[in-house]
Amino acid sequence: MFEDFDFSALDSGEFKEDSVREEIIAPILKKLGFMAYGGNRIQRSKNLIHPYVMIGSKKHKIHIVPDYTLYVDDEPVAVIEAKGPAQPILLSEHVEQTYSYAIHPDVRVDYYGLCNGREWILYDVARWEPVLRISVPDIDKQWGIFEQKMLPKFLKNPQLQGFMPDLGLAMKKMGLLAGVQHFPLHNLQVLMKADDNLYVANATTAIGETEYFVTFDFSEEKCQKLVSMLPEEVAEAIRSALRRAPFQAILDGRVIASVTGAFGEVTPGAYEEFIPLVVSDIMSAKYDPSVEMRPYEPS
Repeated sequence: MFEDFDFSALDSGEFKEDSVREEIIAPILKKLGFMAYGGNRIQRSKNLIHPYVMIGSKKHKIHIVPDYTLYVDDEPVAVIEAKGPAQPILLSEHVEQTYSYAIHPDVRVDYYGLCNGREWILYDVARWEPVLRISVPDIDKQWGIFEQKMLPKFLKNPQLQGFMPDLGLAMKKMGLLAGVQHFPLHNLQVLMKADDNLYVANATTAIGETEYFVTFDFSEEKCQKLVSMLPEEVAEAIRSALRRAPFQAILDGRVIASVTGAFGEVTPGAYEEFIPLVVSDIMSAKYDPSVEMRPYEPS
């Protein structure tokens, strides 16, 4: 996004607030999926009918109108204010004014942010410290962290923040789903029985600086093959766990498997969509009691 942008321009007195809006904030919001119309909508400079908020019995005058009010499904979710590169956006009067706007009865959003071209800082109205602070020159490298707070679905449903991105979905977006895939040495964290001929395991994997969540779908036959490769005592404990409610075995990453398979269809989950890897064969499986890895839980 900013590979060809010369950030030394921010040191020029000519690069002001309007340049931050056009050169920095606009492309970021576009990449996040916000547009001037549609479900994820931007409203520029939304004026207030009464430009003050009541703090106790006193009126607190709002002197600024944030540049962007972000909407998801016609509900306001965040306000973003642009500042010039020389202006502070960490716990400054600019932050106070943006907060006053965020809590105004005409707006009422949980998140408010500021960007001065050097940093993008996001605040939660219920917290004192920022919930996100990213150096703009590093935003491309840290996009996975940035979008975990700023994507429309996370701004609207904060309970989803902290979920790892799904590997299958990421592969589909990159056009890499075709054909059989080989997945060597994955530490399986949980194995559960979904129905009579479907068993589901999960793991995490890192690609570059991003950690992904992976779902593996096993048939009854493939699940039994996986379990049969493990020491008998471990195998019997897994079989026993799968036979009784809640029909799942906690593996703690100690079962390390190499599998082949092809990614399936987009599947709705409790909170997000995912694409499972449908396992076609088990290449190897072993048990390592020295591994200490708890099942993944969103942060």
